[in-house]
Amino acid sequence: MRIVDLSTEDDCVVEQVATLLLEGVAVHSSNPWSDVTSALDEVGESFDANHISRVAFDDGDTMLGWTAGYSTYNGYIWQLYPLVLATHSFNLDIGHLLIQDFEEQVRTRGGLSILLSIDVEPALIAPSILCENNLWQHMTALQRLDNHRIEFFRQLGFTIVGVIPNAHGQGKPDVLLERSVTR
Repeated sequence: MRIVDLSTEDDCVVEQVATLLLEGVAVHSSNPWSDVTSALDEVGESFDANHISRVAFDDGDTMLGWTAGYSTYNGYIWQLYPLVLATHSFNLDIGHLLIQDFEEQVRTRGGLSILLSIDVEPALIAPSILCENNLWQHMTALQRLDNHRIEFFRQLGFTIVGVIPNAHGQGKPDVLLERSVTR
């Protein structure tokens, strides 16, 4: 397997990434992209300054996954968004390798941490918790979400650092996770 920068000059690969984005995100969450054009716009943003855009291929040049992100807080924090894996080769090891590669890219740019957010189905969090003023005290409700993407990231050393209760509408939260790249 090899992981390389996504190039603006390789239209075929850019289109494959947009298709992967449409298919991959739809598996886990509400899809913010309605068609290939909107997905291509998202991929295009990954070429902006202060962005990372990396693609994983197997030895036969079949695309396995894509990850991208951008710097915030003067380059100290890098927002990982998105990470998508091809359904034909869905393998958490590939996701792990993409995260490791992203971490190395952040480290070489002087970043200190990776931040990501995951939308969480409202059924996983008691509605009364989302309405609480002391939401942080109730984070223990998120400590065991078996078979959820949060657990994948927690196994890779990410820590829950916050919740945005209504990120996707009333009672539809995002969970924020962070991992240091300096450890």
